[in-house]
Amino acid sequence: MKLFPRVTLVVITLVMVAVVAVSTAFYVSEERHLREEAKKDETKVLQNLTHIAREAFIDNDDLLHVKYTHALQAWYPALVSASVVSKEGRYLAHSEPSQIGKNQTADSIVRSETSYLALSGPVFLGSNRAGTATVTFSQKKLEDEFNQELRKLQKRVISTTLWVLVLAFGASFGLARSITRPIEHLSKVSEAVGMGKWDLPKSDLDKREDELGG
Repeated sequence: MKLFPRVTLVVITLVMVAVVAVSTAFYVSEERHLREEAKKDETKVLQNLTHIAREAFIDNDDLLHVKYTHALQAWYPALVSASVVSKEGRYLAHSEPSQIGKNQTADSIVRSETSYLALSGPVFLGSNRAGTATVTFSQKKLEDEFNQELRKLQKRVISTTLWVLVLAFGASFGLARSITRPIEHLSKVSEAVGMGKWDLPKSDLDKREDELGG
C-alpha cells in the first residue's frame, strides 16, 4: 500500500475514534441530565401542589384545592392522582372527585398498573402541619416520556456526529495529502538524482515553512 492511502487511513481512524468518543461522552452526559431534569419536574409538581394547598388553607378555600388537583392530570399525563389530606386524615381534595371527604385509608384508586411513584410532602401553616399533599405517577408513563426525549437526543447526536464525520473525512484527506505530497516529491527527486538526472521536477515545496519545505 502506498503512503497516501496509509496516512489517510490512519488519520481517518484517529478522527473517527475521537469523534465517536466525544459523541458518546456527550450522549451519556445529556442522558444523565435528562434523568435529573425528569426527577426535578416530578418534585416540582409536588411543590406546586403543596404551595397551592397552603394558599387554600390560608384563604379557607376548599374549592381551590379541588380545582387544582383536578387540573393537574390534564397538565401532566403521567400523573395518576393528586390529593390533599387534612391532618385528621380526610381527603380535602383529590383528582378523583368521588374521593373527596373520604378517609385516606379508603381505596382511592383502581390501579390497573403495577408500578407507581408516589411523592408526599407536608403542608405547613407557620409551624403547624395543616395537612399532606401527595402526587402519584405511573412509572410506565414516566419511562415512556423519558424514552421519547431520549430518542430525540439520539437523533440529534447521530445527525451531528455524521455531519462532523463528513467534514472530518474531508479534512483528513487534505491533511494526509499535505503530508504525503512533499514526501512523494522528495522520493521522485532522490530517484532522479540516483539515475544521474539533474533536471529535477519542479515543486512548490519552497512555499512551505515546515521541515518538509525548502
